[in-house]
Amino acid sequence: LSVITLCFSPTPALGFYLCHLCETKCPINNILGHIFSQEHCFNYFVYTNPDDVSFSWRPDMDMKGILSYKLKRESGKTENQNLQVLHLPQVLLEKMKSSTYSEVMQALGENDKLVERFEAMHQRRVTLQDYNSNNYRKHPLLGLQHIVECASVKPGEKKYNLCTLCCLVIPNHRIIKHILSFDHISCYFKTWYPTTLISKKACKDYDTFDNLILDFANQAVKLQAAENFSIKQVSLQPDEFKLVNFKSYPQALNSLESITKSSLTISVKPGKKLEYHPVSTLSTEKVKCLLRCQNCSNDFNTIGQYLNHLQKVRHIKMMQKFNGEDVRGHRYGQRGRFHMELYTYVGDSLRSNHPPIGTALIVTCINSCSHANPLYLCFACNEAFPQSILRDHLDSRKHLISTQSYQNPWKLPFGWDGDLDDKVLRMTAWKDEEEHRRNRVFLKVFDVPYSIFLRLDPSDFKQVLDTLQHHCTDLIHKVPMWRMHTELQQNEKFPLLGE
Repeated sequence: LSVITLCFSPTPALGFYLCHLCETKCPINNILGHIFSQEHCFNYFVYTNPDDVSFSWRPDMDMKGILSYKLKRESGKTENQNLQVLHLPQVLLEKMKSSTYSEVMQALGENDKLVERFEAMHQRRVTLQDYNSNNYRKHPLLGLQHIVECASVKPGEKKYNLCTLCCLVIPNHRIIKHILSFDHISCYFKTWYPTTLISKKACKDYDTFDNLILDFANQAVKLQAAENFSIKQVSLQPDEFKLVNFKSYPQALNSLESITKSSLTISVKPGKKLEYHPVSTLSTEKVKCLLRCQNCSNDFNTIGQYLNHLQKVRHIKMMQKFNGEDVRGHRYGQRGRFHMELYTYVGDSLRSNHPPIGTALIVTCINSCSHANPLYLCFACNEAFPQSILRDHLDSRKHLISTQSYQNPWKLPFGWDGDLDDKVLRMTAWKDEEEHRRNRVFLKVFDVPYSIFLRLDPSDFKQVLDTLQHHCTDLIHKVPMWRMHTELQQNEKFPLLGE
């Protein structure tokens, strides 16, 4: 909602919505259909974090299905819920009834204050330049040398891009989406490495077609790194900008070349066929996800077995022995309704062959008798966090590095300063864990009595540990010890600087 503006006049009731994300104008009665559409949801993630979308995406893909858990995460953020409201004169709204989004924004752009407001609205937008300069971005970017960015020097004017590879004019808000699309990537390989890319139907000897394309893309980026290709930028005076017909690629290209007095296309010397060099995949098919009751030291093969255990006599007695807990009138064994997102996350990760990292260092705190959401303790990062940001935490670079430095710091480069390859580091971390797991992922769950659970601050790691200090032995049972601490205990003369 924070990138949508309601333009209205109360008497008579007139209005429409402007979606600055998709750069479209929506009637009052169709705004919900737009907000819940696949295109709007997909554009949102391209807008805020292109890493969240699929590399070489295709129109036939179920975008909302792929992004479902991320949609839930984003919808809970309060900064996304502030709808912008603009009260306009009735006469102006009448004139704008049949106008397009661009025409409305052009009219509103005559007011400098509105231009500033609209620009401030886009603080979270990731531009192509931002994403290209991000050393930690997930996706390779192909064909940037074929992109021509056109902008007017007048503030508030819409920007356009010419892709001279695909012979298309692309609005600025869609350029990253275009570059990450299968159509653009396919066109790139047909031009630069014409014998490399095979059809999807012929791709029978590879794990997935997507892995094949990603491998070729990474090879191509390395091969062309020395060329130092960059995006061409053309700044036009307002009068020049108006003369360019951005609805037609040939006309736009001719106009821009005439104005700049230079050729905007480049000559291509096709390269040799690229060979597929797959990164060794991590086998997750045989990995089982089990649950461990930290209170009773029992292991369970399914979440159903664990939930049944919560009502058994042994677990109830363990809960009643909780130090300082007043058990009078408390109905232990009464099962509450709660969802354990970590269990779902691990299942999703294993099915998509993206193994979860550092789950052995996480303890899930629940109250089995209530509907309260669990909270999580990560002993790698020394952080507590609510369920709503679980996936963000586990997918973060910080958690990946903290897990590696906790479990096997010797795999980090000596004197590392943060410039690490996430993919290599993730694979190293998984292989280290695989040696100890033996195809099992144990999720540790600690049941906390309601009166104590209420006092836990899901954002304060130290406060949670202090509150549960009398039960720490059970809480951290079988949480692996910090590897460096173990090494130091074994060898007192272990060489460490600044020990």
